[in-house]
Order: sequence, then structure tokens, then C-alpha cells
Amino acid sequence: MVYKLIWSKQMSRYMCIIGCFILVSVIASRSTYAFVMIRESRPACFIVLRKEASLAEKYAAEELIDHLEKMTGAVISIRMMDYADIPPNSYAVLLGRGDWLGNSRFSDSVEDMEILGTQGLVVRYYGEIEPKILLISSKTPRGTLYAVYELLKRIGVRWYTKDITEFPSYKTLDLGDIDIADIPCFDFRSVTTVNIDMSPEWMARLRLNAGDGFMEQKLGCIPVYNASEVTVDDLIPPSFFKEEPELFPFINGRRIAKTSARCFSNYRCAVIAADSVIAHLSRNVGLNCISVNFDDALDVCECGECSSIRKREESISGTILIWLNSIAEKVRRGYPDVLIEMVATGSLEVPPIVTKPAGNILIRLFPSNVDQLYPYEESID
Repeated sequence: MVYKLIWSKQMSRYMCIIGCFILVSVIASRSTYAFVMIRESRPACFIVLRKEASLAEKYAAEELIDHLEKMTGAVISIRMMDYADIPPNSYAVLLGRGDWLGNSRFSDSVEDMEILGTQGLVVRYYGEIEPKILLISSKTPRGTLYAVYELLKRIGVRWYTKDITEFPSYKTLDLGDIDIADIPCFDFRSVTTVNIDMSPEWMARLRLNAGDGFMEQKLGCIPVYNASEVTVDDLIPPSFFKEEPELFPFINGRRIAKTSARCFSNYRCAVIAADSVIAHLSRNVGLNCISVNFDDALDVCECGECSSIRKREESISGTILIWLNSIAEKVRRGYPDVLIEMVATGSLEVPPIVTKPAGNILIRLFPSNVDQLYPYEESID
């Protein structure tokens, strides 16, 4: 099994914030100040959706109901209503975004959602006054579905494959004074498995969001990671060699075109590549990431400038990153929300020691020497 883990620069800001939240999930029946969902295999609450609920919010409600029924035998009902119409002596699950978020009672959760962003989630009990409320929400419908899955995970559900799910058994399900505000550690998440059918539903439950894993079209969600993979040959075709051989690597005393490498220190390389990316984006509406792939054992240009950069950066990836930073700067002017991704594998796994990625650059570490028998941190040098 190979895990592809992507860490964006904005996560450093999120992680500082997350430490301020108390992540508590309690399953107990001894506390009177607690949200009871199921009591003696009978529903003790109902789910509230806004009348204009999104497809993802409706799907989140269906997933919650289905999983709870398998755990407890109880079927919780859904009501489409405004906050003011909730009976005062009831226990209600407010799912997603509704007029209730304009009520000052939930202002702390609204603030958390803004801080945590589009994939952040809130699961919080409000029991100080009636009606007793369990808020399951997010800034986006995607985050609301993540909130449902986080709650189910906290109470013991495990999704091993698309066909195998472990359900704990409860007659009474008391969440206690639950208070969760969380965000995935990685912005983009995907997993590659061998001989396993990864259905979109299963991938969504694991909060995998690269490609079509989240069922974006079916649920009407804005894709987090809608990438198009390109190679160096796509950006600077080998046919350019005849007119501009200086774009190609200097190896063993001459410029050669029989390689996927280029003279990445040449400014024209960045200009031509950026124009190719912009043209690609204009032809493919909706992309939010251009992923540039390189050979695992990339040939290196031996010209004076490229050699000087490698010496300074103590890595091959230094010249690549400088080149991508230049591309990203030009692309950002016309496409400020599009990211340029560098797939770092093989000889490119060693990071540069001087150059840092621009704000719209992603580095996807795809290590080639991971030992699957050990935790990631212990499996490579």
C-alpha cells in the first residue's frame, strides 16, 4: 500500500490554531448534561435540515441515519425546518448550514468554521437551554459530511473496505458533553491499494479527496483537488530542440534532447512552460492544480548555472523548484486559485536547503524507498 501525503503551506497556520481546541468525545450514560441520540433502541432525537439543504448535506443525514440504525436498531427521522420551529423540549441534531447559524447561541462554532476552512468540522453539544442541540456542521457541505464521519468514527465505526464495515452495538447512545472542532492534517489525501475495489462511497468515508474519491459531481461539491498531470515534455516539447537547443540539458559536453530533463536555470524554460500551463488551463475549465511529474532518476544539466544551483542547494530539486516558482508566479496573475504541484520522488526527494516553494506551489512527497513494515517516519532515511 502506498500513501500519497500532501502538506500545503497553509497547514502550518491551521496547526497552530488547532491546538487551541479541546477535542473531546465521550460515550457515557451517567451524565445528565449530555446529548442522548438513542435510548433503549429507540430514537431520542431527530435530525434537522434546512429546507434548501444541499445534496451533500442530505447525503450526510442519510449516512448518519443508516449507520446509527445498524448500531442501535433505531431509525432517526429527518425534519426540514427553521430553528424557530424546533419544539423547545426536544433533542435536535442541526445538520449542516441553516438559519440557526445566525443565532448568537452558536457564534463560537461559526467562528471555528471560519478558522478551520472548507474541510474543517464542528460537532458540538449545546445543552444549557432548550431545545437541546447537537450541532454537526462546517463551512461547506463537504465539511459537514466529514463531521458526520468523524462522529461515527468517535463512536466506534470502522470502514475497512467498501464491503466490510465494523459497527459497534448500542442500546443507548449518549454522546456526553461532546465538543469537537477539527480539520484533516493534510489538505489533499489519496491512497493507492493493490487489488482492492475503492468505491467512491468508501473513499468519502475515509475522507480521501483526490480525484473523484469524494463523489464531487454526485454531491455537488467543489473539488478540493482537481488536478491535471503533465510532464516536462508536455510543457517544453522535444520539437523545440531544433530552434532553441539551449533549453535542453548540457550533458557530456553537448546539448541533448533525448531526455525528459531541461536546462531549468534558463529563464526561457520557465516562460515557455508557464505559457503551456496557461494554455492548458484555458482549455480545461475547472482545474485547480497542475501536477508536474518527473522521471524518478532525472538527468541533470551540467551547464555552469545549473551546476552552481545544485551545489548551493545540495540537491537536484533546487533547480526544479526555482523553475516551478517562476512558472507559478506567472500563472498566479491569471489564475490565482490554481496550484502548481511538484511530484517529489526518486532523486527529487531530497529538498533544497535555500529555495522555498512559492505560496501557490505544492510539494507532493512520493517516496520510493518506503518500507511498508514500519511506520512512515521510521521507514526511510
